[in-house]
Formats: sequence, C-alpha cells, structure tokens
Amino acid sequence: MLFFSALRNCRRDTSINESTRTGEPFTAIVDGANAAYYMQNFDQGSFNFYQIQFVVDALIKMKENPLVVLPYKYGFDSFKINTGFAGELQRLSDEERNIRDR
Repeated sequence: MLFFSALRNCRRDTSINESTRTGEPFTAIVDGANAAYYMQNFDQGSFNFYQIQFVVDALIKMKENPLVVLPYKYGFDSFKINTGFAGELQRLSDEERNIRDR
C-alpha cells in the first residue's frame, strides 16, 4: 500500500508508526481508490486523482488532517485499470503526478 499524508510527503511504506511520525496526528482517513473511482463507471471512466484532491481539500477546509491510503499500483506513472471487458493502461499527466506527489 502507498500512504499519502494529505497527498504530501509520499512514503512507500507498508505501515504507519504514529509513535515515530512527526507532524500533526491524522484526523481523517480517505480511501483513495474509492474517491478516485467515484462516478467513473462508464466506458471512458478512469482513476481520477483530481477527485482525491477534491476530497482532501474539503477535509482541510473542515480543519481535518487527512491521510489518503492507496493501493501500491497507483503510485506509479502508469497502471492497468479495468474498463469493461478489457484492461487498459492509464498514464498519468504531469498535473496528476503533481497531485500524487504533493
């Protein structure tokens, strides 16, 4: 799994150790895959990093400190997504990479 702290400070760890972590404690957990695939159940649907950013921004406005959790494969610049009967390779734009890497 990949863990993003408000989409910043990306760490490719398999666990979070709150006792050694610096910074404010997390107050919300976002299932990044569910946020990214929300309303994407159509032929051209894709994994949408903009939707994750929208959720994170909304939580920050509510004075939350979100942790976004994503499956490992979404940490790469391209990954396979299921579109109907065939899989498709999704390549991230520069802007999507910037969102992911904040």
